[in-house]
Amino acid sequence: EEAVAAAAATVVETSAVAAVDDEMQKRAEGVEEEPPAQLKPTAATSSAATSSLVPAAAADASSHSNSGEAASVTPISTDVSEAVQIVDGDGEICKSFHQAMEQWAILRRGFEYNVVSILGAQSSGKSTLLNGVFGTTFAVMDETAGRGQTTKGIWVGKSTESATLIFDVEGTDGRERGEDKNFERKSSLFSLAMSQVLMINMLENDVGRYNAANYSIIKTILEMNLRLFVSAGKDPARKLLMFVLRDRASNTPLDSLSRIIVEDLHKIWADIHKPSQWQHSAVDDFFDVAFVTLAHKILTPQKFTDDVAQLRKRFNESDQPDYVWKAGDNYRPEVPVDGFMTYAENIWAIIKSNKDLDLPTQKELLSQFRCEEIATNILRDASQKLAELHAQVSDPNIAAVSTLGASFTDLLSTVVADYDLPAANYSSVVAAQRRALLLSTLEKEMQTVYTSQLRKLRKEALCSFERQFVAAVPEDSRSVVENFSKLTDAAVHSALDQFQSGEQSSLPDLAGLPAVSGFAEKWAEVALAELEDLRVAVLSRVSVARKAQIRLLSASIQREFVAEKLEPDLVNSYENVDDETWREIRESYSSCSKAALQRATTLLQGFDIEEAEKAAVLHEIEESLLACVMKTARENADNILQVMQRRFHKLFSNDESGRPRVWDADDDVPALFDLAREEAIKVIDVLAVVRLDPKYDQVTISDETSLQDVPEDLILLRLRDCKRAQNSFNDTAGLAYKAAMREREANTSRQHVPVLMVVLCCVLGFNEAIAVLQNPLLLLLILLCGAVAFFAHHTGLTRFLPDTGTLVSQLASLIRHGLTMLSAMADDKSATSPPPPSPSASSSARHPAAAAAASNKPKTE
Repeated sequence: EEAVAAAAATVVETSAVAAVDDEMQKRAEGVEEEPPAQLKPTAATSSAATSSLVPAAAADASSHSNSGEAASVTPISTDVSEAVQIVDGDGEICKSFHQAMEQWAILRRGFEYNVVSILGAQSSGKSTLLNGVFGTTFAVMDETAGRGQTTKGIWVGKSTESATLIFDVEGTDGRERGEDKNFERKSSLFSLAMSQVLMINMLENDVGRYNAANYSIIKTILEMNLRLFVSAGKDPARKLLMFVLRDRASNTPLDSLSRIIVEDLHKIWADIHKPSQWQHSAVDDFFDVAFVTLAHKILTPQKFTDDVAQLRKRFNESDQPDYVWKAGDNYRPEVPVDGFMTYAENIWAIIKSNKDLDLPTQKELLSQFRCEEIATNILRDASQKLAELHAQVSDPNIAAVSTLGASFTDLLSTVVADYDLPAANYSSVVAAQRRALLLSTLEKEMQTVYTSQLRKLRKEALCSFERQFVAAVPEDSRSVVENFSKLTDAAVHSALDQFQSGEQSSLPDLAGLPAVSGFAEKWAEVALAELEDLRVAVLSRVSVARKAQIRLLSASIQREFVAEKLEPDLVNSYENVDDETWREIRESYSSCSKAALQRATTLLQGFDIEEAEKAAVLHEIEESLLACVMKTARENADNILQVMQRRFHKLFSNDESGRPRVWDADDDVPALFDLAREEAIKVIDVLAVVRLDPKYDQVTISDETSLQDVPEDLILLRLRDCKRAQNSFNDTAGLAYKAAMREREANTSRQHVPVLMVVLCCVLGFNEAIAVLQNPLLLLLILLCGAVAFFAHHTGLTRFLPDTGTLVSQLASLIRHGLTMLSAMADDKSATSPPPPSPSASSSARHPAAAAAASNKPKTE
C-alpha cells in the first residue's frame, strides 16, 4: 500500500491528474449527488446491417508484427487508425504510443475523448470485433496458419468515427503463457483502470461457467481496482461492463443469461476483500452492466455483420436509445488526453509492482503448502523449547543461564536439518523463501529469550558493581575518599566486563550454519542497547557519589579553615581594633586561603574531574573564606557602638595590667579620657570600609573623595552612620568621665580627714563607744561592717556605687540610731534598779530643771 501510495502521488503530480481533479471538483460542487441506480441488465438485439466489415482493414493489420520485439519499434503510418503497442509482451511500456497520439490529432481534445477495452479468451475474435465496431486495424488470427496467439501485450488504436481510444488486450488462457496468469491479471486490471467501457468477450455457452467466463480474473481485477484506484471519501467514477455473448444460437432468453451473469457478479463482489470504507458497498455503486449478443461469424456471417453494425451505432450515433455515452459524466475519463500517456505509465507501474497479482502456479502452490506444513511443525517444537528457556531465564530466583548460547546453537542446527531434508523435494525457491521465514520467526522468538537474558545479566552486573562501589565509597562516610576515580573506575570496568562476558556466552555459534545469517547484526544492536543502559546506570551512580564527595570535600575544608581557623583569628583581630587590625585580617585570610586551596587541589586530583568543575570547587572555597571575612566585618560594623565602647573602656577604665582602674588624686582623668576617646573614634574608620586590598588603607570615611574608587559592597558604613555612632559614643563616654571624676574626689576626701574632726569624734562618741563595748552583739556588728567597708575600699568596689558619700552618711545614721537604742536600753535598766544616793541626787532635788536637762542629754546627743 505504501508503494501504491507513492506511485499514486507521482500520478497526482502530473498536470493531467490536476486537471481532472479540478474538473471533478467543479462538477461535484455544481451537481447534486444522486443515489446510484440499481444494476439493471439491458439487452440489445441485432438489427439490420447498415454496413459491412472492411476486409481490407484486417488484411492491412496482418502486415504488422505482433512480437514483443517488433511491437516496441512499430513505425507510425499516415493512417489515423493505425494501431500501436503500448505494453509489450514482457510488460514494458512502449514509447511509440505518444507519437501515435500526435498523429491521431487528439491531444488538444481535453476530456472530450473515451477509452474502450476488451477482455476475453485467446483466439475468441476480440480483435475482429474491435475492427468491425471501431474501424481499427488490430491484427487478427490467420486460421489457415493454425490457432495460436495473435495479440501479444496491449495494443491501442483510435476509432475512425470518434475520439475513442481502443485497447486490444492479449487474450487469456493461452498456451503460450501456460500456468503463468500474472500478465493476464495485470493487463486486465490495467484495461479496467484506464477504460470507461470494458467489453468482456465470451461465448454464450460459457455463461454459468467459472473459468471459461474468466470469473477468476474478473474477481481479481475488481478487488485490486477497488484497493488501488478508488479513493476514499470521493464518489467513484462509474464504468460500464459490456458483456458480449458470442455465437448466439440457443433459445435461452437473454434475460435469463443476463440474470445469471448479474447474480455471479454480486456473488463475486461479496467475496472480494474490500477496504473498510467500502465494506457495505455493492457492485452497482461502481459499475453499470450491459449485454450484447452476436451471431456466429462462420455459420451466420450476415447476421454477425448486422449485429456488429448495430453495436457500432451504440457507440457512434447519439440518437440511438441505447447510446453508450448518453450517461454523460458517468463515463467521463479520469485525465485530459494530453496527460493520458503519463497517466497510463504510472498506472502500469503501480499494477506491475503490486505483488498481490503475482499468484503462484500449481507446483508452487504444492511447494508452499508442504513447506508451510513442515515449517509449522518444526516451529511448534522449537517454540516449546524456547518457552522453557525463556521461563528459566525469566525466573528471578536463579542466575543467568550460562549455557544459553550452546542451547541456541543446538536448536538452530536441529531446525535447519529437520527442515532442509523434507523440503529438498519441492521447489528450491519456495523452500528457500519459507526457510528464511521460518528462521526469521525463530530469530524473533530467540531474540525475546536473548533480551531477557541480557536484562538479567545487566541486573547481576549492576548488583556486583554496587557491592564493589559501596565497599570503596561507603554511603555513611563523613570523610573524603582519596583516589575516588581509581576506585570507581575499577568497579565500573568490572561490571561492564562481567556483562560482556555473559553476553558473548549467550550468542549462538553460527559458524557451521551458513543458512542462518543476520543474527549477529540484529542481536548486536540489542546487546549494545543493554550495555549502554548498564553504562549509564553505573556512571550515573558514580556521578551522584562524586558530587556528594565533592560537596563533602568542600564542606570539610570550609569547616577546617573557616570555622576552626579563620573565624577565631578574626574574633581576636576585632578584640583590639586599631590601625593594625586589617593587616592582621589580611594575613589570616591569605594564609587560610592558601592552605585551603592547596589542600582542596590535592584532594581533587583523585576525582578526575574537568578543570572547569575543579575551578568551581576552588572558587566556592575561596568565596566561603571571603564571605566569612565580610560577614565578620559587617557584624562589627553593625555593632560599632559596642566596639567603640569596648575599646574606650579598655583604655580608660582599666590600667596597663587590665585590672579595673581605682581613681585617686594622682590620676590625670582628662588626659586618659582624651586618649581613650581618640582611640575609640579611630574604630569608625577601621570598621567603615573592608580593607582586604591594601590600596584601601588610606581611605577615610570623612573624605568622600577617597570613597569614590571603593566598590559599594566594600563600604559598610556611610558618613551619617558614623556620626550617629560617634554622638552616641560621646554620651556614654561622658557618663564614664563624670563617674571617674566623682570617684577621684571621693577617694581624695577620704585620704585627708582634719585632726579636729578626729578629736571631736572621740569626745562626742565616748559614751557611744562605752555602750558598744558593753554590748557584744553591737560590737560584733560594727566590726563586721567595718571589715566589709575596708575590703570594699581596698578592692575598689566602692566605685561601682552611685554615690559613696551618701552610703557613708546612711551607714553613720544607722550606727547612730543603734547607739541611741543601746543608751535607751541602759537607761531603762538603771530605772528598774535605783542607784544608791549620791551627792548629785540631792543636788537634783534641789534643782529640778537641771535634773531634767541631765536626763535628756543622751537623747539629744
